[in-house]
Amino acid sequence: MLQYHTNYEHLCFQERWTITKDIALLLGESIGIIHSITNTPILPEYRRKLLAVALIKGAQATTAIEGNTLTYEEIENIQSGGEVPPSKEYQKQEVRNVITALNTVLRQLVFDKHIEYITPNLLKRFHEMIGRNIGMAFDATPGSFRKRNVIVGNYRPPSSESVPKLIDKLCVWIKKEFQFGESQKIEDAIIQAIVTHLYIAWIHPFSDGNGRTARLVEFFILMRAGIPDIASHILSNHYNETRTMYYRQIEHATQTQDLTKFIFYALQGFRDGLVAVLEQIQESQLVVSWKSHIFDVFKNLKKNKQDLSSMNKRRRELILSLPMDTYFDPSVSTFPNKEIENLYRKVSGRTFLRDIEFLRKLKLLSFEKGKGYRPYFETLKSHMALSIEHDEQLNG
Repeated sequence: MLQYHTNYEHLCFQERWTITKDIALLLGESIGIIHSITNTPILPEYRRKLLAVALIKGAQATTAIEGNTLTYEEIENIQSGGEVPPSKEYQKQEVRNVITALNTVLRQLVFDKHIEYITPNLLKRFHEMIGRNIGMAFDATPGSFRKRNVIVGNYRPPSSESVPKLIDKLCVWIKKEFQFGESQKIEDAIIQAIVTHLYIAWIHPFSDGNGRTARLVEFFILMRAGIPDIASHILSNHYNETRTMYYRQIEHATQTQDLTKFIFYALQGFRDGLVAVLEQIQESQLVVSWKSHIFDVFKNLKKNKQDLSSMNKRRRELILSLPMDTYFDPSVSTFPNKEIENLYRKVSGRTFLRDIEFLRKLKLLSFEKGKGYRPYFETLKSHMALSIEHDEQLNG
């Protein structure tokens, strides 16, 4: 006979978690990476791309956990005006609702600077946004607490009659516990986001859409604390990619009334996601620096009277057109891409080979036996290392 969890001791509205050494380390690392992301210059165009990716990934992840099967590529296509089969129209609406909700929160917090406490009305407003126009696929009244009792797996959430009181208690408790509005530290906001997410899942205030609402509230708290918007998808993405562990950790916290392991699990994914975002930013910086370096090299050729005008312009276009992370072998395939093929349409194949050798001598291309040629962007890293070494010698 199936046994249901009907003991609600886990809903104690008390600090039942421990900031262990491992959790403190993850928080410290996360905050350090957040500062690096915040203080690293990003080209506006690239930042817009990163934010678009973050919002699509966040929407795909939070809806996928609830059974939505649309892929990242399909959602990207939808955002560009693409359609889906009629059978997936409701899934399209689910994703659109989440993206609209994420954008609404970003606009409110980042652009309008409108800061709010977590309140019952805020939860209802978020729920209405994620449940809008889905029809029968959404088994709840958008924006309204449930009026019936429900069962989730082997967990029976509190009765519908107790939901308003429990949500009121949650909102009062997290305001006092995490001291929002009283110089809240970013580490406290991160813990608040994770804890609030879990409590909403436990109380289960709506008939449907509780997970999406809980993760939207989590997103809201992180954005309110100043987490970079381009990292907004990280926790939802982590929960989706480790979905089995996500449910196991919720179950463990429910049974033990201890949130420590869930917080540690969430923070691991949060830290790793921040690392990935920072690496993307550093990669974009490398691309910008690489292009600037190429122009500097050819500018110096002109100063040294080695410039042959159209010839070096072609060579510069060649190195700018080469993918930074791909090898090419002229003995196997003459041109790496169509852009370069068009560039050399009116000259001989020997000219292409001579230009490659010229770029190699300028240390703009490297060659590796068995792989071929590749842009030698490592020269930027070596210059950086030499610069650091030089500074240390001067300061020594």
